Amino acid sequence: MLVQLTSEELAHTSSEEREKLQILEDQIADVGSRLGKLYDAWETGKFRVGELAPRIKALTQKREELQCAKSDIKERLWYKMAPHNISEETLGVLPLVHHG
Repeated sequence: MLVQLTSEELAHTSSEEREKLQILEDQIADVGSRLGKLYDAWETGKFRVGELAPRIKALTQKREELQCAKSDIKERLWYKMAPHNISEETLGVLPLVHHG
């Protein structure tokens, strides 16, 4: 019974994490598209770099934050899906291997 509840909780949590991951991927794509438009506007000469720089900087920072959040969720999903018979010592080393 306990194993079944734990499996159901893991499945539900993993499903929520995957939904969050999809939302983050959509947001990253949106920010990338917006950055592309800003770069296009700058390259075509419609705006000077000084006018666009604050917006480009803000969007670049937002993209970095979203990518960090995405990495965190992917890592949590990985740990939840990892076999439960891995030693704690091995789990302590895995983030180093995972992130290079």
